[in-house]
Amino acid sequence: MRSKILIYIVCVVGLVLNPVFCFASSLIIEIDSPTKPYKKHHQFKLLVTFSNISSQSFVVFPSYIRREYKPLDGQRLRYTPYPGPVIDPWFGAILLEPGESETITYEGMRDGDGMWDLMPGRYKLAATLNVLPNNYDYPTPNKQIVGANIWLGNIKSNKININYLYGN
Repeated sequence: MRSKILIYIVCVVGLVLNPVFCFASSLIIEIDSPTKPYKKHHQFKLLVTFSNISSQSFVVFPSYIRREYKPLDGQRLRYTPYPGPVIDPWFGAILLEPGESETITYEGMRDGDGMWDLMPGRYKLAATLNVLPNNYDYPTPNKQIVGANIWLGNIKSNKININYLYGN
């Protein structure tokens, strides 16, 4: 009972400071990769786990995951946005029930509406998820999630080290 009261107090204080605080704090994202050292961009795999730690279900938009690379060897990197329309956020949307987790595998260097081009070397990698109100004004193709709460907020994952190796 005390923990529920404490959570309620934290949410009320958080809501005063930021209206999406309580809902945003109900999701955790964690990343990992089975290909931390890799030689070709298409070989890289990023695993993103979405965990609902709240007592209510909500919809998460994995298409809004963005990567943050930090070069550890002074190398340059480049992000090239795709020309054309923005990705529909409902594509690949998932409904997470309370206490449920789901892992999505991203392959290669595609990130949202663009592509990362990294020079060989070591990097620290994190992922962010930022969903603002009205970012999802598209019709949903999935009848199972019509009317479900949409997760709103801005969160960041843990960081992992990866190594884009020289050579073939």
